[in-house]
Amino acid sequence: MTPAKQPALQVVASEEDNATRRLHLLMRQRETLRPIFRATWDDLAHHFEPAELEAWAGAVLTLAHVNAGPACLIAYWDASKQGAGPAEIAPLLAAAQTAADICRHAGAKAATAALKALPVACRTLGHGPALSRWWRVIDQMSRQAPESIELTATRMSDILAPGTIDAFENFVAAGLRAAAGDKARRVAFFSLQDELARRMIVRDLGSVGFLETEAELKAFVTSLARRAEQLKRQHIDPAIDNMLKITGDGRKAALDMRLVDPFAQTGDTKVARAIENIHRAWAAGKERRLTQLVFCDLSTP
Repeated sequence: MTPAKQPALQVVASEEDNATRRLHLLMRQRETLRPIFRATWDDLAHHFEPAELEAWAGAVLTLAHVNAGPACLIAYWDASKQGAGPAEIAPLLAAAQTAADICRHAGAKAATAALKALPVACRTLGHGPALSRWWRVIDQMSRQAPESIELTATRMSDILAPGTIDAFENFVAAGLRAAAGDKARRVAFFSLQDELARRMIVRDLGSVGFLETEAELKAFVTSLARRAEQLKRQHIDPAIDNMLKITGDGRKAALDMRLVDPFAQTGDTKVARAIENIHRAWAAGKERRLTQLVFCDLSTP
């Protein structure tokens, strides 16, 4: 049997040597990329005018000229199709330009990872100024911590969990500042293996959900009062419940709700504040190698 022939990619007729024509000519030479490119081009043609498509073609060529590689081009095309909904070409052009800069400073894999993380950033931050700030931070990282781009990008859902661009900027700034010239420490921080990194995310989540955490504690205290009333009115086996156990649970909850409920919110608790104070004291004395002694009673760290 004769194998089915692949449809030929048509060259856009043009008197002048524009980006659209050059890109289509380039894709005619890339058989593995051609079908993916064609599908992307047809999809974008439903959203953008010819002049906008010309600008987009120029953006793709920019990536090709920095040797971003097939994986990076495909990641950009996928991001373009997902970002075409708002019908604005500017964010897609900015994404390509920044990805090209990242490729120059941190390599093609880093640029590809950043583009794959873009949909997460869009869902969390939208397509406005916050997204532009997100790209600026990623670009800054490519210059100051190029080895950390992929680590950050693959964990973007966790890092952006607090939901604000301010939290993301503070997180990256803290990682660059804390690690300074220590590459291993940067890797640990941006891979979320570092305690400070995890604590920053938890803290920012806690600042958003503080009212929920407070409500959980109040509800638990109310349940303790009901348990105490039941002890007075009913004959309950002390092995099942007693006043000592009730007061002990109350002291645990005051310290951190997770001591009585592993699925509780991680908000502004005594433990969280103690951790911040301990770390602050450590940072102030680390150059002189000072030592701390931390005592933690059941409800008073």
